[in-house]
Amino acid sequence: MAKDDWRRTGQEAYLMEAELQYIDEYVPHSGACEHENCCFCSEKISADEDDLNSGYCTIDGEERTWICSYCFDDFQDEFRWKVQEV
Repeated sequence: MAKDDWRRTGQEAYLMEAELQYIDEYVPHSGACEHENCCFCSEKISADEDDLNSGYCTIDGEERTWICSYCFDDFQDEFRWKVQEV
């Protein structure tokens, strides 16, 4: 991906070589929020049929960072993500 891609906002600082897991059916992680947004393109990820229902998220810590499948495909080689089997 080009270094001037509009979706880049410094994710290298916290997502380089991150461990992710693929979630094929979104379920809220906490009761406070019923959706997440991709940290690259801000696409909404939720259980709602009008939104994306799956994606990749970080597995370390309480705060999860989400990446939609489209952005995952675009950035996976550069960021060298490791996807854990669930």
